Amino acid sequence: MRTLSLLMTVCLAAGSAFGDEVIREESIAATLATGDTVAIFNINGDITVEGGASDEVEVVYTITCEDQEELDAVEVLCDLSSGISCEVEYDNDWNEDHHGEVEFQVRVPGNLALSFELANVNGDVSISSARGTLSVQTVNGDVSTDEFKGEAVIELVNGSITVTDTPELSEVSIVNGNIICRVDELESDLTLSSINGGIRVDLTANAVVEIETISGDIVILDSFNAIIRENIVGASASFGEGEYTIHVSTVSGDIEIND
Repeated sequence: MRTLSLLMTVCLAAGSAFGDEVIREESIAATLATGDTVAIFNINGDITVEGGASDEVEVVYTITCEDQEELDAVEVLCDLSSGISCEVEYDNDWNEDHHGEVEFQVRVPGNLALSFELANVNGDVSISSARGTLSVQTVNGDVSTDEFKGEAVIELVNGSITVTDTPELSEVSIVNGNIICRVDELESDLTLSSINGGIRVDLTANAVVEIETISGDIVILDSFNAIIRENIVGASASFGEGEYTIHVSTVSGDIEIND
């Protein structure tokens, strides 16, 4: 049975080293069950999720604005009906020059499988030492995952993606930016794709690897014994053996495979 609690702490401060600003910090804590949702929908600011030894899920969000008027125009709406879901909203009357940021720090039990939904417009997203299922969608920012156990999908428009120790990673896609993915263990097929930007795979797991690029170079470590084929619309390569397949593709960007 899930138990929920709401803990809020409000702190206002002005006159920081970087100029006057107003800060409000609040927190929400809940004891969740396997499969419950942890969803964070942000507009401007970072999202960080870390697994640990705690039995509760705690979401701490810090709103930082230039003045009280800006602060009053920001609201974080949290729903505790099925897990924890937090969404940032700005006052409809506020103009696009709003400089307020909301930073989320999320702590979860590292041994509890949860359904993570992390979305951001401007800001970094990182998750580590957690398990369950993961969906990340970001417009502008960097995304990183480390020691995530479970199916994971990452989509980014502008920025960079770094993935380590995520064996059930199934899809990573980016429009503008680079992907760095270390694959020491693979428990599902994996697709890595970029439109404008390079992809580097550090591979020690056994896998079938299929590569193609329209406008980019392919560099593969000699020990993989891969054959690179040039054709009219780019280049391709394939090598390896294993239960699962890694598909790597770019429109305009280099592809590098190391061990």
